[in-house]
Amino acid sequence: MPIGAILLGYPKFLILYMDNLPYNKNLVGKFIAIGAENVVYSYNEGREVIKFPTFFSLRYNWNSQQYCKEIQDGYEMLKKYLPERLNKSNLHIYERSGKMTYLILEPFIHGKALSKNDLKNGDVKRQFLEIIAAKNQLESKENLFVDLFGSWGLWLSGRWKISNLLLDKQNQKLYLVDIGTARINDGRFIIRILVRLAKRIQDNLLKKYLNYV
Repeated sequence: MPIGAILLGYPKFLILYMDNLPYNKNLVGKFIAIGAENVVYSYNEGREVIKFPTFFSLRYNWNSQQYCKEIQDGYEMLKKYLPERLNKSNLHIYERSGKMTYLILEPFIHGKALSKNDLKNGDVKRQFLEIIAAKNQLESKENLFVDLFGSWGLWLSGRWKISNLLLDKQNQKLYLVDIGTARINDGRFIIRILVRLAKRIQDNLLKKYLNYV
């Protein structure tokens, strides 16, 4: 397991000692990934994934109750604008040790992150453009930033793949697998600057994919 998952996420040994949680802790499997806001583990013998907030998530630590509400409201917007392209998630918000927190359960997708080469397929291209159109509407109408690349993708791998868009190998359907959103005009100065920076980087990366189609 990467050291980051131990120091900055929820290491599995800690998860197994938590009580009164809305899931079966004995079904938590191997570590999969960690990002700026969530750490991801396999769940239910690989049929699902389970996500927990990281210890270093700025918005979560700033105000966990507000952040949980933002996740819930953002998820409702994603379901409204991307009903067919969103990986169906079960969002659980609950209180632990006097602090509001959350976890997310999602079906595991047997697929790969979207690459430029995948866009040669006409149906995949159509689905991708559908997601981009919805993203643009969420930004202009709802003031919501939709994270398509993930923190690692924004800074490292975004030139080659879009990490939060997974292409199902079996049916060639494209899914958004991160329900996290952020308000572009957040009232907190530091967070607003970070979100706008992420949006600028994402927009520049997306131009390379949109030019390709």
